[in-house]
Amino acid sequence: MAGTLTLTNLTASANAFADENMAVSKTVHFFNAAIGEINAYLKAVLPLIDTSDSAYATTAYAALDDEWLMSVLVPYIAYGIKMNDSSSNEADRFHVKYLDGLRILRTNKKTAIATAYQGENFAGAYLITHYTGWF
Repeated sequence: MAGTLTLTNLTASANAFADENMAVSKTVHFFNAAIGEINAYLKAVLPLIDTSDSAYATTAYAALDDEWLMSVLVPYIAYGIKMNDSSSNEADRFHVKYLDGLRILRTNKKTAIATAYQGENFAGAYLITHYTGWF
C-alpha cells in the first residue's frame, strides 16, 4: 500500500483536467489543504508534503495508493486551480468530484489508510463508561 505518484504527476493530471498550467510550487498548498481536510474528516494522520525538502515535488507520496491520489487529490488540486483563476462553475464541478472521492475513501478508509496513519478514534469506536448516577 504505497503510492508511486509524485506531486509533479498529480499536478500534471490536475492541470490537464483544468486546462491550465499551474506550477507545483502553488499546487502543493492545494494538496496539503486536501490532506488536512481528509485528516480532520476521517481522523487520520496522513503526512503533509514538506516544502523544505528540496525534492518535495519529485518524491512519491507513499501514504495513499495511487487510485486514492487520483480519485481524491487530483480533483481537489484541479478545484484549487480553477478557484485561483476565478472559474467558480468549473471549480464547483471539481469540488463535487473531490467530495465523491472523499465519500468513497471514507467508506473504504480501514483498508485504504495504513494503520500507521490512523489517528485516535479512526475506527469510530468510542469508550463508553458506566453511568453511576445523576451527579
